[in-house]
Amino acid sequence: NLSAPFPGDHTLVAPTPPQPTVVSAQMYIIDQSHPDGFVLAQGSQLTVSIGQLVPGPTIDEEIVTITPEGLPVCGPASIPFFGTAYTQLNVHSNGRVSFGNYPSIDFSASPAEAMAGDPFVGFWTDLDPTNGNVTIHASTPSAIVVGYTATYFDEPGANVSFYIRFDAATGGVDLVGLQFIPVNPLTSALATAGDRQFLGLSPGLGATDPGPVTFGVGAVGSGGSSAMLYDWYDHLSGGTPLVPSLQAGNLYGIFFSPNGQGGYDWTGL
Repeated sequence: NLSAPFPGDHTLVAPTPPQPTVVSAQMYIIDQSHPDGFVLAQGSQLTVSIGQLVPGPTIDEEIVTITPEGLPVCGPASIPFFGTAYTQLNVHSNGRVSFGNYPSIDFSASPAEAMAGDPFVGFWTDLDPTNGNVTIHASTPSAIVVGYTATYFDEPGANVSFYIRFDAATGGVDLVGLQFIPVNPLTSALATAGDRQFLGLSPGLGATDPGPVTFGVGAVGSGGSSAMLYDWYDHLSGGTPLVPSLQAGNLYGIFFSPNGQGGYDWTGL
């Protein structure tokens, strides 16, 4: 008898990015009063439905603009970001979600550009969704999830996966599943192919730059209403081709929550 007792609940690990899931299970119970010595339960099936997935960008250098309340499962009417309620989200193929009427296709990230463009959050680098997919869905009536599965541009073997979650009820923004962002192998002949990386968020035009931070596991930080919160890698500086926060490989997520300064507090997990 190789069985072992299981006296508690069972935890199901959700896929990353989130997606509909079907789990089948069956159990048996040791019962000495039964002629066979055990009782076999009827097989059961759990279907986890978290909203119909809406396709995001499907080609390189593409932006898909969506209206939250138009999503299946009745998404929120607007998403708060740096104190402003936005009724549209611009989902970029290059790993970020921006807010505003003039989204840029820019694939070469930099802090200077993050201070001059639209407000945004994400892992901004040169990604190619033709080797994966980008999906958008309302996980609850107050939350929207944008899931990325792509590769670094011109690096078809380097699979990048993570997701961005917006909670309209709390104003929180999460970058999750970051352990699935691999080092860029830098085998491409193109000097800018995914080599510059911006991890975090920015209020856009008029932002201040307090300098990069390291989003470590268990670490915390805070920023004001105009402060960018980010980590940064530039291929021209040399070193490991991955932002420092991701180099250890154990950072699961960064959780941003609004604070009394009009900006965000953050926690690394």
